[in-house]
Amino acid sequence: MLKKILLSLASMLLLLLLAEGVLQLIELPPQDYYPWVSDKATGFRIAPNLRQRMVSNEFDVEIRTNASGFRDDAVNEKRGFRILLLGDSFAFGYGVERGSLFADILEHQLQTELINAAVGGFDIIHQLRWYREYGKELHADLVVYALYLGNDLSGNTYWQECDDGALVNPQQQYPVRARWASKILQIVGKLVYQYRYGAMQQKEWIPFPDYLMMTRKQLTPEGEMSYAVAKELLGELQSEITTSGAELFVFMFPYRTAVEPQARDRLRATIPDFDELYDLEKPSIEMEKFLEKRNIAYLNLLSALKGHYETPANELLYYYSDGHFTSAGHAFVAARLEPIITSLIDRK
Repeated sequence: MLKKILLSLASMLLLLLLAEGVLQLIELPPQDYYPWVSDKATGFRIAPNLRQRMVSNEFDVEIRTNASGFRDDAVNEKRGFRILLLGDSFAFGYGVERGSLFADILEHQLQTELINAAVGGFDIIHQLRWYREYGKELHADLVVYALYLGNDLSGNTYWQECDDGALVNPQQQYPVRARWASKILQIVGKLVYQYRYGAMQQKEWIPFPDYLMMTRKQLTPEGEMSYAVAKELLGELQSEITTSGAELFVFMFPYRTAVEPQARDRLRATIPDFDELYDLEKPSIEMEKFLEKRNIAYLNLLSALKGHYETPANELLYYYSDGHFTSAGHAFVAARLEPIITSLIDRK
């Protein structure tokens, strides 16, 4: 009996190994979307020479990066005016194909080199440390920062600098991507994920608690500290950019709930005394005051985005479940940035 069991187990193991070999050979299934690698200066960054698909119930797009880990073409020797784009997942382009990103649209419209160095998950602290370590080497003339009025403001306090200078988040780790991973386990994982995800695929994106913390009319001590840290870091980023001979331009945009009336009403219905406690425009107001005080050129897209949603028939600029910009959202952003950036280039 034992011999039969061992033979059966050996046969199953052999079949699994053969199946694994075939799946590895034909590269199926495609690797799950996990693009980050560890980085001492920033805690994490996007892996270089990445090729993956990013899939949800709302989109299925290809994610490729160049040798620098940018979702962009190869960076060549500087030959003219150079723009460097900093940002998080919105600028990186979650859910949108290359060519439809506002970075790509702008580069085509401006006929000027634009390097998209955005990294999904980056807050202001990461932008500052990345620019110090890597960004200066690109010798940009203009640095455009796509400032998301969500985690860009609230997430900085979660990160700590170690004695050796490394940036770490005690609550989250970013391991180096494995060169080899079991395809069979990936298939099992996908089946489990799809089973669980199917029941929630129509769930609406809503602001995270720390986002809402930043919109309280009467800030908590934690909220006050988050604003203070965000402003201090952004001021340091401006100093680094100016010292390197470039100019900083910031454009701000809020999350979907702050601009779409129906989404805001649905959130309001879930929180007692919402109007007495919260002002979803507070982050825009706070950061506008700071940027003006620091004499940093900026564009606040809040009013334009709200105006777009005053006509319900207009295209959706944010994904319902995912919360990032749609292709229409990227085109909307590019259309409003193009004349301003053109004027900044001409001024140079």
